[in-house]
Amino acid sequence: MSYFFFALNPMCMNLKLFDLNWNHMNFFIDLEFCIASDTIISLGIVSEDDKHRFYEVLDHSTVTDEWVKDNVIPILQKDPITLTEFHERLTAFCGKFAGMHLIANHPNDIRFFNELLINGDKGKWILIQPLTFEVDDNLSGKQSTLLHNALHDAIATREDWFRHNGYK
Repeated sequence: MSYFFFALNPMCMNLKLFDLNWNHMNFFIDLEFCIASDTIISLGIVSEDDKHRFYEVLDHSTVTDEWVKDNVIPILQKDPITLTEFHERLTAFCGKFAGMHLIANHPNDIRFFNELLINGDKGKWILIQPLTFEVDDNLSGKQSTLLHNALHDAIATREDWFRHNGYK
């Protein structure tokens, strides 16, 4: 069976039709953030084959939520980088792939990932074509080896996806 989806081509503002049978790879994402201050703290991405990982931390000095300060910030395991550095590293990572299908267990992960795609330079964004998203709230990162660390939670979500799909 063939599945199709439409994507907006930002260069000419036309709709483009993609065949979902394209040779893509699944990626599992998790973000840590503070809703109260609308702050993205970190992004973790792991590929389905576990050969590709991305983990970066952004400035979190504006975090206002005490729970986030107590439970997320102490386990980041990495110093923050600037948003410019972040965009450069995310662009390099995503540029390795012919397309990405991102799987998350919460819509906020998709929301904040999309915000990170915008690089702030006159509306330009990190171009990943095709880019698709899936939110599966049956998946969980609760088995994470370091709960509330975005990379470890993405890895746990990947493992849960394998269990739900009969691979483990």
